[in-house]
Amino acid sequence: MKVLVSIPGSLYSRMMATIPPRQRSKLISKLLEDEVKKREQELYQAALAVEEDEELGAEMKDWDVTLGDVLNNGIQQASEGQRLVGQSGSNAKF
Repeated sequence: MKVLVSIPGSLYSRMMATIPPRQRSKLISKLLEDEVKKREQELYQAALAVEEDEELGAEMKDWDVTLGDVLNNGIQQASEGQRLVGQSGSNAKF
């Protein structure tokens, strides 16, 4: 896949002078892959930290009692053809 990105002119000139033409795409792909993997790992670690946070878990359980109300109300509204909250101005219905 081809993509269009913007980079500073000085970096472009240095890249053209130091990286052979048939190696540029491969190098850019590798650099992006490494960065994406690093960020995915950081997000995963953050998600683990949230899961392990007992205080946050207890607070989330307090809100679980409202989940059934919201789901049941949304299903009832959808069966009656009503729009759900946050969908005003759209024709989206469940």
